[in-house]
Amino acid sequence: ELLESEGESHELPILAADTLVSLQDRIVGKPVNRADAKDTLQRLSGATHRVFTAVALRTKEEVVSAVASASVQMRRIALEEIEKYCDSGEPFDKAGSYGLQGLGAVFIERIVGQPSTVAGLPLLETEELLRRVGVDTWQNR
Repeated sequence: ELLESEGESHELPILAADTLVSLQDRIVGKPVNRADAKDTLQRLSGATHRVFTAVALRTKEEVVSAVASASVQMRRIALEEIEKYCDSGEPFDKAGSYGLQGLGAVFIERIVGQPSTVAGLPLLETEELLRRVGVDTWQNR
């Protein structure tokens, strides 16, 4: 796709982002099955963990990237809630087995950092990278 700005056309950069969760200095990935999701949520219950989201932009000329982090405090989660949350299907494609942008938001007591980092696309860093490669992020607002 091409971006038109001030009479010039530019090829749009390719954006990629990925998120990981760290609990007690151990990486917690996406669950491989229901038992793994339940175990992860039980370990996160009542605990504070870190979320890291990397974002990268690729243009014809370069690749630029940034990593954002946030600290997340989970409330205590009852086993019955974990079972029902797993029944929803939401935990199975999420780092840490939960999603801030979905039902998992009810488990979060506090976030120190940007909520968008926890949701999987750190907006502050993404906009900074887009501006660095010449994309006018205010063009169509």
